[in-house]
Amino acid sequence: MWPLQPLAIDAASELFAARAGAIAPGFLADEQAMATITEICARLDGLPLAIELAAARMRALAPGDILARLTDQFRLLTGGSRTALPRHQTLRAVIDWSYDLLFDDERRVFERLSAFAGPCPLEAAEQVCAGSDITREDVADLLARLVDKSLITATQTSRSVRFGMLQALAEYGREHLAARGELAAVRARHTRWVTSLADVPDSEHGPAWFAAVREFPGDIRRAMASALAAGDADASLGIACGIGWFWASGGAIGSVEDCWRWLTASLALPQPDMARRVRALAIAEQLALAQGRDDALAYGELAVELGPAAGDRQARAFAVWLHGSALAGVFGQREQAIGLLEQAGDLLEAEADDWSLGVAALTRGVAALARPDPGQAQLLLRAATDWFAQTGNALAQGAALRHLADLAVLRGRYDNAISALEQMLSILPMESHPAGITRMA
Repeated sequence: MWPLQPLAIDAASELFAARAGAIAPGFLADEQAMATITEICARLDGLPLAIELAAARMRALAPGDILARLTDQFRLLTGGSRTALPRHQTLRAVIDWSYDLLFDDERRVFERLSAFAGPCPLEAAEQVCAGSDITREDVADLLARLVDKSLITATQTSRSVRFGMLQALAEYGREHLAARGELAAVRARHTRWVTSLADVPDSEHGPAWFAAVREFPGDIRRAMASALAAGDADASLGIACGIGWFWASGGAIGSVEDCWRWLTASLALPQPDMARRVRALAIAEQLALAQGRDDALAYGELAVELGPAAGDRQARAFAVWLHGSALAGVFGQREQAIGLLEQAGDLLEAEADDWSLGVAALTRGVAALARPDPGQAQLLLRAATDWFAQTGNALAQGAALRHLADLAVLRGRYDNAISALEQMLSILPMESHPAGITRMA
């Protein structure tokens, strides 16, 4: 990112010359060119962003051409706000100038990229920036052209390239979206992308998902605000349920109070998808417990009550599992908890995939712990660990290992407990806190 504070003219001229040399390899920074560059930088008040944007034009223009066009551009300021600081007027003028030189399709992508709260991957930009006037296949080329013109950045990460823009440019882009009457539609596409990121099947809540959600907290906050403002219950509940899983896996986007506020605001919206509502109520019980709220059990009870109406066996099993875990682990209601955990096992075994069978073994193992039947618990929790290992889901496998460690401690087998915990730590991603991986187990 470029610093926003003004540079001394000598430093500004050096920055311009360096950028010009990188952009136009044949550029010769002789005395005449540097004199013109110095005047350009003076007119730009030494603002690094303005210098970057102007220097980007060295592919097609000589320094004298840039200076002449800046002079023409600044003349437009006489009709602008008299209350704006001269430096702000200068920056706005250079952004205007750079924007005006874009082709229409470049402008559309530049504007739509401003919907993101920070750098984004190509597939996200394609989803948000494409429209009736721009195909998804064209977005990558248009992004590259905007990078060449220094209006957006492209940063290589361990996963892929991330495209971003400075806040001043993003605000400018959103202004144009609003003026065009397109802001709501672009925000809706951005919300759909965030929902697809956060709201995934239970079996996909593994390290890769955890890392993806962890990377985009600003976009998640922005999409949640947009969904709530638009009254989109399905999107807001989808995001909120994803964040609930993220919190249960040891992550944090905001505080528990933030998660609670988002979830309850989403539940208050009319006509949500029933399966999402059931999941959200189940997570609400866990969040309420984390805050020491007296109404925690009511959320779990309602989730279980509404489960059959959801028409989604996994959502129903999720609600029964979490409520049973809360009754066993927090409230000591052993008999009721055992019944719910066994019911969750039945529902999950009917799904018959590796993930569901692993969770079924986990819930039955927790039920065996509650009876107590340590021998059966050992067999079931070890089976859960093996099922999750087959799915490659390290977070779920870590949860089963954590329960195995707890069981070993209860049986006085401390070496086994240490071994289970060491195995858990060896498979978990570094950013996942060991204590957090079983908040909902």
